Amino acid sequence: MTYIASQELYGFVEKFNLLLNIEQEDKQKLKNVLHWAEEMVELSVKERLVARNISPKRGEVWTCQLGENVGSEMNKVRPVLILQNNVGNEYSLTTVVAPITSKEERQPTHVALSAFSFETETDLSGVVATEQIRVISKARLGKRIGKLSEETMKKVEDAVLISLGIER
Repeated sequence: MTYIASQELYGFVEKFNLLLNIEQEDKQKLKNVLHWAEEMVELSVKERLVARNISPKRGEVWTCQLGENVGSEMNKVRPVLILQNNVGNEYSLTTVVAPITSKEERQPTHVALSAFSFETETDLSGVVATEQIRVISKARLGKRIGKLSEETMKKVEDAVLISLGIER
């Protein structure tokens, strides 16, 4: 056996031993990650086939499959706010979003949402978490929930500036 092959085998054995000794919470995380890997393949196919036909607009809220992430990054299917401009949304396979959580507004980077935050009636409430802005494939988007009012979008824009440390 060559030196490189034995090093690879040693690395594999180390990882296998680590997996044997993980706690129950970590076993669930591993199970979630494996399930997410399967979904990622499906989303990759969806991106090639239909993502060009998905046209979110800035200020809209959509459901989004954020997947299984690391640490405090938001996971699972949840609403997201589309932040990217409409030209980018039309021509790119990706968009920029801020996830929406059901947790309480606790930071200046948070914007609380209620039924009055939208142009049309919806029962969604929560908090836009601008400190968790991310780029996603439009293939992750599910269905459109609604569109935020101009007043609420102004609050979101201010929170984004705070999150990125940009002063006006």
